[in-house]
Amino acid sequence: LISTVLRLMPRRWVLGLGDRLGRFAFRHWHSRRRIAIDNCTRALQVDEARASTIVRGSFRHFGRILCDTLHLFSRDQRTILDCVSIQGLEHLQAAAERGRGVLIFSGHYGHWELVALVQGYLGHPLAMITRRLDNPWLERRLVALRARSGNLVIHKIDAARRTLRQLQSGGGVAILIDQDQGDRGVYVPFLGRLASTTPTLASLARHTGAAIVPVRSSLRDDGRYEIVYEAPIDIEGLDTEQLTARCSDRLAAWIQRQPEMWLWMHRRWKSKPRER
Repeated sequence: LISTVLRLMPRRWVLGLGDRLGRFAFRHWHSRRRIAIDNCTRALQVDEARASTIVRGSFRHFGRILCDTLHLFSRDQRTILDCVSIQGLEHLQAAAERGRGVLIFSGHYGHWELVALVQGYLGHPLAMITRRLDNPWLERRLVALRARSGNLVIHKIDAARRTLRQLQSGGGVAILIDQDQGDRGVYVPFLGRLASTTPTLASLARHTGAAIVPVRSSLRDDGRYEIVYEAPIDIEGLDTEQLTARCSDRLAAWIQRQPEMWLWMHRRWKSKPRER
């Protein structure tokens, strides 16, 4: 019902509604607001008033992209591409031309779902490694949205073989690197604290020779999304932990530049490293 209503609304109304939804969540979702402010205070070394301002902006941002996803993903390819500006596409194209696969990495920053959708429309479809949702109806809907531009959805439970096959065929694989991984992760510095981080990105790059291309996105004041592909990460001479740390540093730099674009309400530093 919500999707249907949002599809019928002008997009500027949709973004405005999302903004109000984010403000409402900031005021009333006390547990996540507290987590977010604590994360922001410690990571950026700011006082609580400044952290509260940043986190309010983060809630507003994610309210906007939530509503915009329900509105925009029902539109045709031309309408979606008109809502984005793209920089650095030559980095992605050059990496793809090597024929050894491309690992595209980002975090829960900007509008990561839109980046994947747009990349499929640009002729560089990718495989997305995701966790299967508990609700099967929502899972089917989300898979359909993610795959509509030619992307492939790979669930974590059977990811290894299918991911290698995708890279060996010269395709792309998208990985988000900013979720707590518990004992499965490697601990690398992230915004001043050790964080359990997926080693999958670095392991795949070292095993296959695939290029690692960072991509970030942000919502501009004019309502368009800016998508930026950056030059590939230099992996020469780095082991898995060092390469993971280098990629985490890149994500941290984006967050420091535009902190309201990141998902502060996630318990990123939940796991603690055991004594070595």
